[in-house]
Amino acid sequence: MSANDLFPVDPDYTVTRAKESNVLRGRVESAREFFRQKAAPRRVFVLVFQRRAKADWDAIEQFRLKMMTDFFTFHDKTADRKYSVYFDQEPVYEEVGNEEHTIRAQLIEAVGVALQQYPSFAAGNPFATIPVSQALDLGANGKQFVYAGYGYRVNGSFTQIYLDEQLTGGDNPKTDVVLGLHRVRVVGGAPTSLDYLI
Repeated sequence: MSANDLFPVDPDYTVTRAKESNVLRGRVESAREFFRQKAAPRRVFVLVFQRRAKADWDAIEQFRLKMMTDFFTFHDKTADRKYSVYFDQEPVYEEVGNEEHTIRAQLIEAVGVALQQYPSFAAGNPFATIPVSQALDLGANGKQFVYAGYGYRVNGSFTQIYLDEQLTGGDNPKTDVVLGLHRVRVVGGAPTSLDYLI
């Protein structure tokens, strides 16, 4: 299983982390700007391995060839969090001394795939909050929240929760949700906000 394939070599510290925004920005004739989130933003990890033995390069290259068309797990030990990722570009290999090599690899977070370990609110992973005033009011069909991230937690009372129009059975919080752009519809009760893991 791909989520159990772990990136084989620990990088040097620090790991460079960036993020795709995936926000569509436009301007209408009235000169007003609009923003629309197209998809979940993906983290980009730039890994550097300074003055390493050729065995490290061989391990990374063999792993890349094995996982060329599949995702795998990268353990970000600084954040103590595991991400499902792909290779974003070819690793770079440079000889810098006798039997010493510098290696650079770039990984990008995979959307919509399983995780070896899902983030949770209990572990103190970062999250954002959407107040109920920003939810779409569907009348008797409840309130609909749209978010880009992982799992969620509904604050306040409710009778039913739908995730991407599938009844969840009321799991709250629900953390085993893959990275993506999700719709949560809360029916009944009085929800006050939605927290979602990023």
